[in-house]
Amino acid sequence: MTFFIVDELFILDSVKADTKVTGITYYKWNNLAVSKTGYVFIDKIELKFNNIPSILFEINDADDGISLKTHYNVANEIKEVESKFDSQIKITQSVEDKSKLWKTAIANTLISFEAEQEQNFHLNHSVLVNFGKEQRIIYFNPEKGMLVDIFENAVN
Repeated sequence: MTFFIVDELFILDSVKADTKVTGITYYKWNNLAVSKTGYVFIDKIELKFNNIPSILFEINDADDGISLKTHYNVANEIKEVESKFDSQIKITQSVEDKSKLWKTAIANTLISFEAEQEQNFHLNHSVLVNFGKEQRIIYFNPEKGMLVDIFENAVN
């Protein structure tokens, strides 16, 4: 079990009363060494906003949960990864804000981010993205990377 650190909790608490999600980008690793088509998984999910810095949800360094950042230089990471892995791993991006999963949710104002608590600590395996009537959950899966689903217990 791993937890968010204090700086990451401040990022989750940065939502303001009129915060809207204005863009969503998935950053995917495509491991070409596995097969001709490669093995693809989502390594990072970036949410962009109208009034606060972007938040990047990514697989943490220990590969056992989520870490959060407010700055990401994708061009630098692409160069580093391709150099380190001899171009066997490529980073690709996909814009997801018009996808079926996100489109109706981000039409609403973002209310909060929520992480499951255990005693006084916040587990870093998932984050609930609360849009009121619609909610999404961003979570980490050790075999599949970062995933997003509709959260079924959303308030109607």
